[in-house]
Amino acid sequence: MRLSRRSFTATLAAGALGGLATPASLFAQQKGATGRVVIVGGGFGGATRARYLRRANPGLEITLVESSPRYVTCPMSNTVIAGMNPLSAMNVSYDRLRDAYGINVVTDRATGVDADAGAVSLAEGQPLA
Repeated sequence: MRLSRRSFTATLAAGALGGLATPASLFAQQKGATGRVVIVGGGFGGATRARYLRRANPGLEITLVESSPRYVTCPMSNTVIAGMNPLSAMNVSYDRLRDAYGINVVTDRATGVDADAGAVSLAEGQPLA
């Protein structure tokens, strides 16, 4: 069977859209569930992941582990390049995640993940379950 460029593109697009929909449907099914989630690594990606997990399931206990107390956000960075904003405007703290979303932010470095025990080891603190 010969696969045309059009059918290949359609199949690829359908797979990508299905992949995007799957996590949302899983969260919707688990909305009332409780549990603990540890996100290792903050930055723009980790902070966004924590925020959307909170929105999807308010019952989760979410902990974000990041060694730096601030991160540089990428969106709107062109305004810095264009001289419309200083670089300091792109520096964001994790305070809003704590205050507005109730996410526990641990400023430490993760040194290991034990998937079998369900624990994250920290450089200077107690392991997180």
